[in-house]
Amino acid sequence: MKERFKIIKYFIIALLILIPGIKLFLDLQFGITLLNDDKIIYTYIAIYSILAIVLVFMMRKFSYMVITIIFLFIYIFTLYIGNGLDDRFRTSEEYISPNNENILIVNIQTSWYPSANVRFYKKVGSFFKKTIKAPKIEGEFNDDHVIRMDISWKDDNTAVISGFIVKRNKYKLEKIKENFPDKCDYEIIDNNLYLNLE
Repeated sequence: MKERFKIIKYFIIALLILIPGIKLFLDLQFGITLLNDDKIIYTYIAIYSILAIVLVFMMRKFSYMVITIIFLFIYIFTLYIGNGLDDRFRTSEEYISPNNENILIVNIQTSWYPSANVRFYKKVGSFFKKTIKAPKIEGEFNDDHVIRMDISWKDDNTAVISGFIVKRNKYKLEKIKENFPDKCDYEIIDNNLYLNLE
């Protein structure tokens, strides 16, 4: 029984350390993150809570451990509520290239309505997205609650963003491109933003 308890305990500790560590490494080294970070994090916390319950019944100590588990479930519940509220202010849209080679993810997060922050990602596989090296830009919703921008494709590896959002951020984008050319996956031509997904 003690051996089984030790194995489960070390397994939980390993999960607790390894999963966030791997996630952080992929993000820092390759700019790769999960498609939906929130839901994965909540699932991870839920699994950890279930394992903690198993530990409680194995140890048969219901004081400190029970308080810990109650705290974890309250924490998960508040996170789910927060995520539900958050989804009202954050949306993601996907745009597929002409020959289905690439998928551009446009992440729109409302700050103060009608303003919004927009970030661009490339979809990698079924569960991951890769950050496109372009700064977060500011846009505005129109009367129909749609962000003021148009998205088209030059080819399978180049998405073209145009409209008011590019005009509004043109100076910022040009300055960043001028100062950090190696760290930018985009070009500004006229009032169009060309994103390189290659």
